[in-house]
Amino acid sequence: MRLFDLHCDTLGECLDHGGTLAQSPHAVSLAMRPESFAPWAQVFAVWIPEHLRGDAAWQYFVRAHVRFTRDAQDNAEVIAHVTAADQLAAAHETGRCAAILAVENASVLGGDLRRVEALARAGVRILTLTWNGENEAGFGALANARAGLKPFGRALLRELAQCGIAADVSHLNEPGFWQALDSDAQILASHSGACAVFEHPRNLHDAQIRALVQKDAPIGLTFAYPCRRFGRNARRDLRALTRHAAHMLALGAHDTLCLGTDFDGTPPPRGMSTFADLAQLHTALTAQGMDADAIFYRNALRWFARF
Repeated sequence: MRLFDLHCDTLGECLDHGGTLAQSPHAVSLAMRPESFAPWAQVFAVWIPEHLRGDAAWQYFVRAHVRFTRDAQDNAEVIAHVTAADQLAAAHETGRCAAILAVENASVLGGDLRRVEALARAGVRILTLTWNGENEAGFGALANARAGLKPFGRALLRELAQCGIAADVSHLNEPGFWQALDSDAQILASHSGACAVFEHPRNLHDAQIRALVQKDAPIGLTFAYPCRRFGRNARRDLRALTRHAAHMLALGAHDTLCLGTDFDGTPPPRGMSTFADLAQLHTALTAQGMDADAIFYRNALRWFARF
């Protein structure tokens, strides 16, 4: 089973609660990697907590980056930090996890656009513009604001395009979403669901899904608990996820629907407490006639290769 997951929060869990990426007690751990997961690419996001602002937010990223770099160096036989498609291919050829670095919440910048270039130098390839609330860039999905991006956010999109960092619209409110799509930045929704399946501000309306499809932008199917209805058993939770996938595919997302689990950032579906359990979803998608390999790997790889 080939795997390319566009979002997990394991790095922050290791930083705040202990463990390393190689020996993590959390949902994602290289030590728990089944032999059947090959090749494997994983986006490790540094989530910046909402209460951190200014230099405190930046220093949190610095600490996380130090941890990430040390983990990659200490476990070079099983993980490689990659920033480009050729590096990802090399990691796959040697059987290593291709680790891609992201930051979740543009509050990391502290309102300073010069730090975008510093993120690029640190090997960051994805920046989520907001989390659920308000930051210097704009308003998140739960901010209850009609406004979208602020002037800093619009300038940020231009800087991201110049520095080769993708703008992630997951968590962004709808006005901000449309402003981001109208920019020159590379766009993705790394971990989102479909409003038509479960109405929630974190989920995407059909028009948004169609617009992402038209832009050839990845949409990561997420496990985030507000984005699906919990059932009373594992089978119902799995069914909820496949309904989101089927709806997005019906809107044309055959080449753009990916996996964005949000492992270690949200309570997982029943029966899928770690990424080692993902085979169940792969089987369920296949059983319903969906191209599980495209969702689990091929679509994200195609996007990263051209990006």
